[in-house]
Amino acid sequence: MNAKAEVFEDVTIPNKVSVIKRQLDKAYSLIIGTGILVAIIINIANVIGRYVFDSSIAWAEETLSFILIWVVFVGAAKVALNDGHLRVELFSEYLKGPLKAIYNFAIWGSICTLSIYMANESFKAVSLMYNFGQTSNVAGIPMYIPHAALFLGFIAMAVSTIVNMLEFALLKKRAG
Repeated sequence: MNAKAEVFEDVTIPNKVSVIKRQLDKAYSLIIGTGILVAIIINIANVIGRYVFDSSIAWAEETLSFILIWVVFVGAAKVALNDGHLRVELFSEYLKGPLKAIYNFAIWGSICTLSIYMANESFKAVSLMYNFGQTSNVAGIPMYIPHAALFLGFIAMAVSTIVNMLEFALLKKRAG
């Protein structure tokens, strides 16, 4: 057995969930950062082309829009993972103990349910775009690629929410 496997065996289940959460957060950050970096490079190249060589990159605007869609939906999954979604804190501040746990699970359950529903609906759109073979007008990018951002983003939001629920439940159980 290698050293990594031995270390992981000593980690309790709540800590394993926390490790998974950290790994997901790193993966989301890497995807978002890479998307933004690629968008910046395309934008700079387009500006240089336009003002120095008097010729812009035809596919730049369209590609930047598609990158932005991916960044937004992966960013939404990262927000869900970090429990940073918008919510009205009208009475939740006053909830304690089991009522607070029920409230949190109701919120997470709603997010997870809606994310799975939206993933299912967006999968239909991705399938249609794939079957039709439709491509974007200028860049020629298959349209199922930008539409897949919605499907994968909603799946990632559901997974992120499930990880939060598991972490909360396991840490509460551990605390007694």
